[in-house]
Amino acid sequence: TAKGLQKLIDILHDYCSEWDLTVNFEKSEVLVFNSSGRQLKESHNFHYGGRPLRSARQYKYLGTVFSLNGKMTEALKQQKIKGQKGLFALRRILNPRTVSKAAALKLFDALIVPILGYGSSVWLPEMKIIKTALSLSKESDSQSVWDDFPEKVHIGFLRWLLGVRKSTSIAPLYGDTQRLPLGIRLVKQLLDYNNRLAMMHGTNEEKSKLVYHAYMDQKRLELDWFICVQGLSRLFDGLSHPKNASTEPILPNSLLVKKRLEDWFWNTWERKRLLNRKLGFYNVIKSEPKWEPYLDTKGAHFIARLRMCSHRLRIETGRYDSTPREERLCPSCCNEEQLFHLRQLPFAEYPMIQNEWHMLTECILTATARENLDPDTAEALSSHQFPSKPRKSLQTLAKKIVEL
Repeated sequence: TAKGLQKLIDILHDYCSEWDLTVNFEKSEVLVFNSSGRQLKESHNFHYGGRPLRSARQYKYLGTVFSLNGKMTEALKQQKIKGQKGLFALRRILNPRTVSKAAALKLFDALIVPILGYGSSVWLPEMKIIKTALSLSKESDSQSVWDDFPEKVHIGFLRWLLGVRKSTSIAPLYGDTQRLPLGIRLVKQLLDYNNRLAMMHGTNEEKSKLVYHAYMDQKRLELDWFICVQGLSRLFDGLSHPKNASTEPILPNSLLVKKRLEDWFWNTWERKRLLNRKLGFYNVIKSEPKWEPYLDTKGAHFIARLRMCSHRLRIETGRYDSTPREERLCPSCCNEEQLFHLRQLPFAEYPMIQNEWHMLTECILTATARENLDPDTAEALSSHQFPSKPRKSLQTLAKKIVEL
């Protein structure tokens, strides 16, 4: 209550006065949480030693921003900003053309992920990917699976490292590197934190801690943070939490929940990539998420751009001007006059659509590069099979295609 809080503030003032301690008044503010997110008049009635305490809309505590409406959206934005600063520093010392992709990802995990994941035990339930997982909707084909602020830093780094455009679809980035979104990777920290709080019911010293009472309030009032943990435990570990606070807690297996969330994500990834018409070529050559051997080669960015439709072939640029897919013809192999005559036919077929297979197997622009292909690669391409570990001749051909 307001009276109870003021009483505690008075006790703090008396204690500090007795022991000659000073409170940093500039960092002392009052937040009265409410669903409207507005500053209530009650928040202006608190004082410390006769001095009125400022009412605030947001407050940063131990690096995490708390807002009046109880949402952690601003905290997620701040994590993105901090992560971007660290990433800019990392990119200054890395050359994506020469550095090992595996080594660069290890550096990202060691230097940037701890920044992005700081305080995740508090704000992780606010991430869209966790909310989507809890809904278990089979129609989760929106951007919500990877549209969280911290995750955008991760996705941006993958695009930069692989040398693909900013408009490149996200599914291939995860699939070719076998990377998981940060929300999935950090869920173990959330559940382990919950388990530690749930076990704080032994000694009186533990029960006197503020965090213990906050956890009990989360449980008793069934607030969003606890509801999220309960949902993860129920859906991915088969557990249900008793409402009675005195009951011995049932702790979720954090490793098991994380593993099942990973399985859910890859199932979602499978649906999303198959529904993405832009990834027609990628879906033919990719069947499962795994680290692709081409990433260990020197010209990996050319192969990545070709695989992920990060090029300017008509099959891609035709989307910009709403050209029907069957009319996105190769300008070198089919002129306007030929296209005009094709359109007059009632059941015309358009055999010269400028897509990846056309460029790899029959386009006159790549004829010279195709002549230099080794026999195994040429045979694989003629059968519409794309080698998982391309040789130099195929890298040269891919470079020719993506630089058109």
